[in-house]
Amino acid sequence: MRKMMCPYLKRAPLTRKFIWAIIQVQVFIVRGEHMPVDGFFVAAQVKEFKKHINLRVSKACQPAAGELFLSMWGHEEAVLIFSIDPRAFSFHLSRRPFPFRESQTPFGATVNKYLAGAKLIDIEQLPLERVVIFKWENFHKYHGLSYSHLIWEGMGKYSNLILVEPRQNEIIDVMKKVSPDINRVRTLLPGETYRLPPAQE
Repeated sequence: MRKMMCPYLKRAPLTRKFIWAIIQVQVFIVRGEHMPVDGFFVAAQVKEFKKHINLRVSKACQPAAGELFLSMWGHEEAVLIFSIDPRAFSFHLSRRPFPFRESQTPFGATVNKYLAGAKLIDIEQLPLERVVIFKWENFHKYHGLSYSHLIWEGMGKYSNLILVEPRQNEIIDVMKKVSPDINRVRTLLPGETYRLPPAQE
């Protein structure tokens, strides 16, 4: 299996703060509580998520404006939940069943089109930043193997979720569209080239 790599990504250093963040993530998962999210916490989350590589998407659904649910199956069944709520931006796995509505938002429908049946092949974090790349591999009968990146950016009111075609680095769709009228420095629109957000302090 070919591994899609991002040259700007490096492994997070295994410091005391990082180890403590891993413990916090494990407590967070057990209790289901919301915790403040920083780069170390996200690094620990990513480390935990590595256990779920090779799960596949059965269906994607956008139940609310700032949320995306991916129903996952494989060695376990779970729901991968993304949130870009400014006050509670997060991503996590839930083993509780959620009702998936039949009607779809445009973004939910696009994600479902590209990721239904796709296998999670890797998860990488921009070093100690709140930017995480979920990498997917899918097989289409007529087009063969294809790859997609679902990029979660946890940045308060600027949080977002972007579906990207990695070979051309082209945005397929974005949950919260950002036009030049809103941000002249970094636009996030379908068809645009995806650029990383500025480093967070």
